Amino acid sequence: MKRLINGVRYIGSSGSKTWKQEPGTFENLGYDEGLGVGTSADPQQLLDALQHADATVTKTGAHTYHFQSTKAYDTQYATGQRTFTGDVTLDAGNRIAKVTYESTDKGQMKPGAKDGVAYESTYVASTELSDYGLPVVVEKPTKVVVAR
Repeated sequence: MKRLINGVRYIGSSGSKTWKQEPGTFENLGYDEGLGVGTSADPQQLLDALQHADATVTKTGAHTYHFQSTKAYDTQYATGQRTFTGDVTLDAGNRIAKVTYESTDKGQMKPGAKDGVAYESTYVASTELSDYGLPVVVEKPTKVVVAR
């Protein structure tokens, strides 16, 4: 669970009433590896973000699209590949109604970092948008720990 209020990002857990406040200022909830998926209800902005990420976008139905992006990475600690796949459904007004996606990292830690162990991790998310134009109130969690 995440909340974004005036640039402050809070991360919650279904098993705890305490939320973590992340350091910094944010423009999105941070679910999508910086691709911009789910940050706007405008299909053109989503398409632009996917094209910027070199994603392949395929129309799969009258109001549905599939996307996929695969990128290699080489950081100070690991080398690997991130695959980002998902589906977008538009409503009758051509606004985004649903975005589902899966992000998988598969790689190898470098020598000296966790003994060079191989790893694979997958993150799955689904965002549904509706009731366009209605005001939304997001309240700051009552029990917050500030992360450093």
